[in-house]
Amino acid sequence: MSKRLSPIAVLATVGIAVAMFVSGCTPTPAPTPTPTTTSPPVTSPSATPTATTPPTTPTASPTAAGCAPTTATMPAGAIPRTTIDVDGDGLADTEWVTTTPSLEFGVTTASGATYSFPLSTAAPTARVGFIARLNDHRIVALTDDNRSASVHFFVSCGWVTTKDSHGNQFPLDYNDFASTGSGVGCSLGYVVQFQATMTGSTYTVTKRPLNLNATGSFASFGPPVTVGTGLAASDSRVTVAQSLTCESVTVANGGVTVSE
Repeated sequence: MSKRLSPIAVLATVGIAVAMFVSGCTPTPAPTPTPTTTSPPVTSPSATPTATTPPTTPTASPTAAGCAPTTATMPAGAIPRTTIDVDGDGLADTEWVTTTPSLEFGVTTASGATYSFPLSTAAPTARVGFIARLNDHRIVALTDDNRSASVHFFVSCGWVTTKDSHGNQFPLDYNDFASTGSGVGCSLGYVVQFQATMTGSTYTVTKRPLNLNATGSFASFGPPVTVGTGLAASDSRVTVAQSLTCESVTVANGGVTVSE
């Protein structure tokens, strides 16, 4: 015969179980950890590329139609000579020099346009000049008064005066008047200042190229280059270094001359 628990004993047993549950004796599962969001690594933005200015190229010659006719004309009494095509229409043009109404050098194109620039009036000597084409196809006018030379470029139907960093006409010595140059010419596509220096009975010839901007409005001297040493006075390199030339063009075969 089984022994039955009294009602009081049953109540006591249930009370103990409840007490154990409330007091936490029953194991509680550990909380599930909250997932951590991982931020992507921060990287510095790439530097914005700096725009590179394209190299400046020489200003193009006028169109094949040539320069438009102008109201200016070659002065009466000017000394003219047929020269190269300066405005790209395929026709020879006319260079000229005059003392009236003022001392000027100019060009009149076959299309009927005339452009000129003043020449120095300081030297009491003849003025000479000519127009030539450099290897890069730019049209240049070289003039001199037997003391100094000047450079002008024909750009977009007009003359551009070559100047230095001070805004003055670029100084090119001639005939050693300033003891810095004996002649002016062109070499390998550059306008150059020549210097023929005599030592004993022979000459040393050097040249300094003009570093030009696109239009020829600004120039600076490049480093000197030795052309030759121990040269006789009759050497063609000495002769050229004491003249106004541009490759094969000279005053004699392609220029104009006037005396005041």
